[in-house]
Amino acid sequence: MTQDLTVGFCLAHLDTGGVERNTVRLLAPLRARGIRTVLFLQHLKGDLLRALPEGQAVVDLGGRGMLGTSRALAKAWRRHPVDVIYTATNALNIAALLAARQSLRAPRIVVGEHIPLGPFLDSRKRPGQRRALMRALYGRAAAVVAPTQPILDEHRALLGHRCPPCHVLPNPAIDALAAPRPQPAQARRFVSLGRLSPDKDFALALRAFAVHLRSDPAAHLTLWGQGEERDALMALARELQITRNLSMPGVTRDVPRALAQADLFLCSSQVEGFGNAIVEAQAAGVPVLSVDCPFGPRLLLQGGQAGRLIDSRDPETLGRALSDFAADPDARTQAADKARDAAAAYTVEASAEAHAALFRALV
Repeated sequence: MTQDLTVGFCLAHLDTGGVERNTVRLLAPLRARGIRTVLFLQHLKGDLLRALPEGQAVVDLGGRGMLGTSRALAKAWRRHPVDVIYTATNALNIAALLAARQSLRAPRIVVGEHIPLGPFLDSRKRPGQRRALMRALYGRAAAVVAPTQPILDEHRALLGHRCPPCHVLPNPAIDALAAPRPQPAQARRFVSLGRLSPDKDFALALRAFAVHLRSDPAAHLTLWGQGEERDALMALARELQITRNLSMPGVTRDVPRALAQADLFLCSSQVEGFGNAIVEAQAAGVPVLSVDCPFGPRLLLQGGQAGRLIDSRDPETLGRALSDFAADPDARTQAADKARDAAAAYTVEASAEAHAALFRALV
């Protein structure tokens, strides 16, 4: 197919993560729709480099900080011109908008926000400075996009009349829906999946699972993922005396296969702008129990109709809820049926179509 539009994606790296996986999943479907893609990487590293489509253009920005990346981007656009550039983190959004001020012919910039703004800014060293930069620069963007409406609402509140047009774009979370499957009388094979980082709060998952083991000592939890929290989580598992009931095999290359061996998915995150792993579980027919955190779980679980939503971060409360849900096959069947319909909106093809339509509209 003739490629009549070139879109750049600017990422910090290609280590396995939600934003990184989403981007890699979109590249081939966008190419099939006549859109050439170029990857601009702040750091040329990551296991997902091996997953790139054959012939994918990749530009190394040299591993610089925000200002250095801004200068590198301005130079890279001259050597690798693009019509639109999609930036996928707050820091890179700012870097790209600064680069546009240095360029005579900058591309249209789409700033992507995937994390609830309040918790994100509260975790920065200089949140006031970050807010000031956003107010000063975001008005230069062609669009602000996010996977959920509440994230966009936060940006409208912060930016006021400077806020560019806002668009919800569905994440490319799944390839297809698995066939429906019956729920066991007692859910015993639990799974959780994600980067082992503080915001995922897998420590809470382990503590809640330890509570559940009091009522069902035969249960087992598989925690898929890798990250800086791994050693601390292993130590906590030993402290809780749950190592016999816990597996931590690292990153999975086959999420559907990992989920096919599970009876129940547990999400204990402190914040989830969307929640790709939740959608993957829903598509696989695995009922989901999640803490009600900003903002994805409430949306994806339809306020508790398409899964069990728990408004507490107390391990005892969460553990008892886990036990109740695991012992209720009728509730899990009902949740899984509704979740299947919800997950259908987040296929790779649906996401690629929405992204392609926006990119073309901007140009």
